[in-house]
Amino acid sequence: MTAARQNWLDSIRWQSDFYLRGLKRQRTDLEFEWDWFSESQLGGGGGVKMLAKRALSRLPMRSRWNKASQYSMAWIEQNAGVLWQARSHLDDDLSKLLFDQQLVLRATSYEQYYYPRIDFEDFVSVVSKSPFESSDLPTTYLGLPLFRFTLRVPSRSSTPELTIISTRSQVQLLNSYRQYFVRRSEFDSTPRPGDVVIDCGACIGEISLLFAGLVGESGEVHMFDPVPLHARFCELQGELNPKVRGALRINALAVGDATKEQSGGTRTDSSSIAPGGLAIDSFSVTTLDDYVTKHKVRRVDVIKMDIEGAEVPALAGASQLIRDFRPTLTISAYHRQDDLWVIPERIKSLNPRYRLYFGHHSPVLYESVYYAADPQR
Repeated sequence: MTAARQNWLDSIRWQSDFYLRGLKRQRTDLEFEWDWFSESQLGGGGGVKMLAKRALSRLPMRSRWNKASQYSMAWIEQNAGVLWQARSHLDDDLSKLLFDQQLVLRATSYEQYYYPRIDFEDFVSVVSKSPFESSDLPTTYLGLPLFRFTLRVPSRSSTPELTIISTRSQVQLLNSYRQYFVRRSEFDSTPRPGDVVIDCGACIGEISLLFAGLVGESGEVHMFDPVPLHARFCELQGELNPKVRGALRINALAVGDATKEQSGGTRTDSSSIAPGGLAIDSFSVTTLDDYVTKHKVRRVDVIKMDIEGAEVPALAGASQLIRDFRPTLTISAYHRQDDLWVIPERIKSLNPRYRLYFGHHSPVLYESVYYAADPQR
């Protein structure tokens, strides 16, 4: 072990020990739904426990993992070599700092360590908010009520006001952590007017709609989610926003490393929003390479993936378009134990020129993301 790696590991251990010696505290900050989280399965309680448990049970075996084994200093020490290598791929000091701090968060808890917000300008401003009412669509999202928001993007004057169906917590997290709209001095993941965006894991489409507002009428947003209920929400998001509806391409498809039909049961739809895993067991899968060829997509500027542990095979299925178009990548890296080191290695293997950045986008253990940008693009 090199001296640098040993010093880094000692630093993570000392920080974790410092916070673990403190008492757990009840979180009361207003940027997150703490009462809901502490009662949910995600936070270790009851509440929506059965809903989350059912969603997890439907994930493929390769996507499941024992969360308790990851949230410890022992896990970090066991995987120190590959974690250090992943950290070494990162292109800026801020990414390395945030990478380290999410490890400290994993080794402690959200009740002992306050993960920092680093951008204090809100990405969206809320013009209006009213309860979402529907006779044929769910009005809650993992136990949280859905609202109809009117939002502005102050930093993009060309983006029209958007009517978006989402939860209060999702909008708060968007402003606090800017997960898909990260800015660094040398990097900005935010789509630009005219861009072609591929959104894998669109769920109910609120982020896709923001992408559409940013790319405008001359851009395209290709959305992928295999759950028909989610696709209906995406259609509704488009109907509520006729100025950007033309940019949306809604696909009730999963993405992976092969184009195929996935069948194994009779569940073809869901009665509730299930972002934590497939609520169905019969659906169609496409590779992004096949999709781009079939639909004659003129180019790809941005790829976002948050697909519950299927990111690595989906990257394999997009290898040709990544080599051809060198798009900006926004790839979630928290669903599987080895995401933190496998995903950066896979990205670098597809394009060695990619510069890699890292962010963690919640005060809890979820929403770690790698970003990749080709400086020669």
